[in-house]
Amino acid sequence: MRVFVHVLGASDLGVDSQARFRSGNAGTVAGPTQAERVARLCAAIDARDEDTVRTLLTTPVADSQRRWEKVPLEIMLEAAVPGDRLLLVATDTGNPTGRDTAGLAEAIERALSLVPDLYVPARNPEIDPEIDPEIDVEIDVEIDVERIVADGPTLLVGRRVLQDWLAAHREVDGIVTGIGTGPTGLTIGCLMAALADGRSVDVRPIQEPAHGRLVDLHVEDDPAPWLARRRMFGALAAHVGDGCPRTRDLLRMLDARQRLDVENFAKLASRYGIDPNSELAVTEPVALENAYFDRLVRREVQAVMLGRAWLLSEYNARRRPDDPIIKDRNRRNPDETETLGPFIERVAERRPHGEAAAFLVQRRWINQFATGKSHGLRIPDRRYLVHAARSAGHVDQRDPRRTEALFAEMPGLRSVPDLFRWSSAASGEVLVVYCVGWQEERDGRRPFADAVCDAGTLRSLTDLIDPRPANAAEQPPHDNQFRARLRFRLVASGQTLDLARGSAAYIAARLAAANPPGGPGGPGGLDDPGALEPVVVPMDIAGVRKAVASSLLTVPGVADVEAVVVLAGPGANAMNAGLLLAGTDVATAVGCPVYVGAMVEAGGGGTRVEIDGGQVAALPGYPDVLARVALEHLANLELTAAADTLRRGGQRLEPLAARAEEIRDVFIGGFPGTGTGTGTGTVAEQRAEVARRIELIKILTRERAGGGRRNAGNRPAGRSAAGRTAVDDWHALHLAMTVADRVLGKAWRTHELRVSRLAYAIRSDAVTAHGPEAQTFAAALDKRQQEPQHRIPGIRIRTCAELLSHVQLEIDPVPGPDRGSLRDAYKNLTDRVRRWAEPVPVPVHESGSEVGNADRDEVLS
Repeated sequence: MRVFVHVLGASDLGVDSQARFRSGNAGTVAGPTQAERVARLCAAIDARDEDTVRTLLTTPVADSQRRWEKVPLEIMLEAAVPGDRLLLVATDTGNPTGRDTAGLAEAIERALSLVPDLYVPARNPEIDPEIDPEIDVEIDVEIDVERIVADGPTLLVGRRVLQDWLAAHREVDGIVTGIGTGPTGLTIGCLMAALADGRSVDVRPIQEPAHGRLVDLHVEDDPAPWLARRRMFGALAAHVGDGCPRTRDLLRMLDARQRLDVENFAKLASRYGIDPNSELAVTEPVALENAYFDRLVRREVQAVMLGRAWLLSEYNARRRPDDPIIKDRNRRNPDETETLGPFIERVAERRPHGEAAAFLVQRRWINQFATGKSHGLRIPDRRYLVHAARSAGHVDQRDPRRTEALFAEMPGLRSVPDLFRWSSAASGEVLVVYCVGWQEERDGRRPFADAVCDAGTLRSLTDLIDPRPANAAEQPPHDNQFRARLRFRLVASGQTLDLARGSAAYIAARLAAANPPGGPGGPGGLDDPGALEPVVVPMDIAGVRKAVASSLLTVPGVADVEAVVVLAGPGANAMNAGLLLAGTDVATAVGCPVYVGAMVEAGGGGTRVEIDGGQVAALPGYPDVLARVALEHLANLELTAAADTLRRGGQRLEPLAARAEEIRDVFIGGFPGTGTGTGTGTVAEQRAEVARRIELIKILTRERAGGGRRNAGNRPAGRSAAGRTAVDDWHALHLAMTVADRVLGKAWRTHELRVSRLAYAIRSDAVTAHGPEAQTFAAALDKRQQEPQHRIPGIRIRTCAELLSHVQLEIDPVPGPDRGSLRDAYKNLTDRVRRWAEPVPVPVHESGSEVGNADRDEVLS
C-alpha cells in the first residue's frame, strides 16, 4: 500500500495566492478568497450538491501563463490504484491571515465521502484493459483519506509531522509526494521526511510542463570525490580495483608514502620505473609534510602526532650549522635525551632567530596541542586548522605529487579528473544558495537577504562545519572567535531576475562591510563577482537541477567549500525542489556535506534561518556514499571522523554515528566511572581495561582485503572494506601506549613489566614521537630487542601484533569474559555500516521507481 502525501494550498481551490505579488499590487486579489471558497464548499457539502462540490474542487486556477489543466490534487492522484491512501497535510497556525488549510482538508475529506470519484474517475471495464471484461459495472477507485495538521508552514514542522506519521504507519510500503503546491517550506519538509524514512519514494511534479513524469531523485553514488578530497589513497585503490591496475598501484604507492611505509613504497615505485630515492621518496622531509597535511585534511588523531614530527623534520631541513640540535637517545650521554617541548623552549631563548628557529617557535602550538592528558587521542580542532592553513598554501606549492606527470591521468577515476584539485587548507567556507520569489522585496526591505547575513545565521552555519563538542571535558575549548566565511548564489526565474540582482548586490555589500579585506573574518563578498549575477532557471524541477548544478560547479574555489547549504522558503516549489537536488549533486561531486535550511517568518515582518546538522536531504545513493567513506575511517580506527561522516547522512545513519561516538568515548576515556581521571579500581582491573582496549587497537595490525572490483553499475562488487596496502603498526603501538598512559598514569611501566617497557621504547622510536628518522617497524623492533636492557629470555617478538599480545599477557595474564567486548562492539558497528556501503538488490515499483532501503539491517539480515 502506498500513501499519497499532498500538502494543501490555495490552488487546490482554484485560488492563485501569488497573483497579488506578480501584479505588484498587494491589496488586489481577483475573485473569491480562499476562506470564501472554503465556506462555499462546506455549504455545498451540507446540501449534498455534488455538481457544486465538483466545480469548486476540480476547477484549476485561471492563469494564462501556467495553463493549469487540473487542480494539484487531481494531478497527484492520477497514478492512484485501489488500496492506496491519501494523506492531506494542512496548516492551522491560529493566525488570522486566511491562509490556513485545516478547514479545507476537513472539507475535502467530507467531499470524497460524498463524491468518491471526485479526483479519480470510475473505471469502465469496456474501455479499461486492466479490469476483468466479464464485470459489467463501473468500479470506483475509493481512496482512504487521512489528515495531519501542522502548526506552522515551515520545513522543520513539515519534516516532523510527516516523520511522526510515517513512523506510526509501518504498513505503508511506498510514498508518493507532489511538488508544486502548498507552502514551500512545508512541502520541502515533507519531502525530506519522505526521503529520510527509507521506504520507496516517488515525487510527482505538479503544475509544470513535466507533471505526470516522476522526478529522478538519484545522485551519483560514487565515493571517489569524497575519498580523493580526504586523500584516502588506499580506499581509492580498492575503489578502482583490478580494472585499471596502473591507477590502482599508483594509488597504493601514494598510500604507502602517506603511511611512511618505506618498504611498500619502494616496491610499488620500482614497478613503474620511479626512483624510490626521488623527491617522492618516503625518506624526504616533504613526504612527512605531505603525510601530516593529508591526515589533517581528514581531522584524524594521527595528524596531531605527525605534526610534531613535521616540526622537527622541517626545522632540521632549514637548520644552519650554528642552530641548536635536539638531544636524542643516540647521543653519547643518554641522560641528556631531550623531548620536543623543552627543545623548542631552548631554541626560543636564543636570539636572534634564524629561519629554522623562527619556523619552529612560531608553530610551537602544534607541540602544545599534542601534549597533556589527552596526549595523542584528540582530533585537531578548528583553531588548529586555522593555524595550519597559514602554512598549507606553501605546502601545496612544493608538493611533488602535484607536479608529477604520473598522476595527471588516472584512468578509473572518472569523477576525479584531478587527484590534487583540493587545497590542504581548511577554507572555512560555506556555499549558501536560495531561490528568489515575488516576495523578495517588501516595503523597501529585503527580509530574506537580511536573514542570510544575520549574525545568528552565520553562527548556525559555523556550527555546521565546526560543531561544538558534546563532551567538553574530553575535547579542547570551542573556538568562539571562528566564523564561517559565507559564499552565496541566488537562483531566479526570468520574472524574478531583477529582484535577485538587487538582493545579490545587497548581500555582497553587507558581507563586505562586516568583513573588510584583511579583517579577522577574511575578505567579504565583493571578491566573488560571480555572486552578483543570479542563476536563471526554467520552471521545471529537472531544468532547475541541471542549471543550478552546472552553475555552482563553476564557482571559483567551489571544490574547497566545507559545506553546501540550500535554504528553502522563497521561490516556487519546483525551484526549491530542483535546488535541493542540485545542491546534493554539487556536494557529492566536490566531496562535502549538504544541508537544507529553512527561511521562516519572524516578528516584525522579518525572516530568520532555521538550520542544524540534522537537516540533510537523504537522496537515494547519498547515504550509501557516506557509509563507504565512514567505513574507511573506521578501518583506520578514526571513530570521530566516522561519526561525523555518518551524521551527515541523515536520520537513517544517525544511530550508527551515535554508536561510533559511544565506542570512541569508551576507547579514549579514563577508567570507567572516573570521567577523565585515573585511580578508581584495583591495579588489576585497570590493567584489564587497558588490555581490553588494546584488543580493539590490534585491528590496525592486520591487513584486510579491499572490495575493489566494480560492476557495470559502478558499485562495489565485493565487500566494501578498507583497502590497506600495509598494516599500521606504528599508529597501533602509539595508540596502545597512549591508552595505557590514559588509564594507568605515566608511572605504569614498572620494572617487572619488561615487554611493556620494550613496547614503550619502540613507540618512542617512531618519527611521530621522538625518533629522528623514518624507519620500518620491523627494523625498530629488531634493533630494540638486541639492546641488553630489552632482551627478554625465551621471547622473540617479530610483529606488532605479537608485541601487543605480549603486552596484554603481561598486564592481564588471565583474560576476563569482556576482553573482546570493545572489539566486538566495533565489529558490529562496522558490519552495520557495511550494509549501507554494499549494494542491495532493489525490487522495482509498478511506477518504475526503485524501492528504497527501508532498513538495511532488515533487508540484509
